[in-house]
Amino acid sequence: MPITSIRFKPRSVVAISASPFTLQQQVQAHQGQIWAAEILLPPLEHDEAQQWIAALLSLNGIQGTFYLGDPAHRAPRGDPTGVPVVDGADQTGQSLNTKGWGVSDEGVLLAGDWIQLGTGSTQRIYRVLKDVDSDGDGKAVIDIWPRLRESPGDEESLILEDTMGVFRMSDNEMPWDIDSRLMYGFEFDVVEAIAY
Repeated sequence: MPITSIRFKPRSVVAISASPFTLQQQVQAHQGQIWAAEILLPPLEHDEAQQWIAALLSLNGIQGTFYLGDPAHRAPRGDPTGVPVVDGADQTGQSLNTKGWGVSDEGVLLAGDWIQLGTGSTQRIYRVLKDVDSDGDGKAVIDIWPRLRESPGDEESLILEDTMGVFRMSDNEMPWDIDSRLMYGFEFDVVEAIAY
């Protein structure tokens, strides 16, 4: 079932304080960054709606998780070459060292492309912030948002197509509407599932 719309709402934890006298500001960026989204489904007839109701109820509010990606951006706009993997363990922050690209290729990824690290319950999605070129050794540094959740393993594969992250409901409400035509409507908020 296609989704009518997804409104992505990435959130950063950034604080600001301003002097009441000079209005000068101090900004403090913290590490917290998370994907959130509002999802709207098209009007559904009774039988099809029951499947969505069952799926929402099976999540039990914020307890359950599911996979979500960007349906409008299933493949990179760049021209990825080679077989890219993570270059080095214990990486943190908002840059990812990679290797395995074609040699000296321009635009292997473009700003706005998605990458996925991990699989299953630990898979995470990241947005590429700048165009990426590979160097003479087939290596490339990718600036990403959000910052790395966990340090990926050395030579962990980069997933570039049909990228998905793990999400959960934003709260314990699992709503749906029924209109006068007996058509069902679904609109709900989700947030990236991050364990600690």
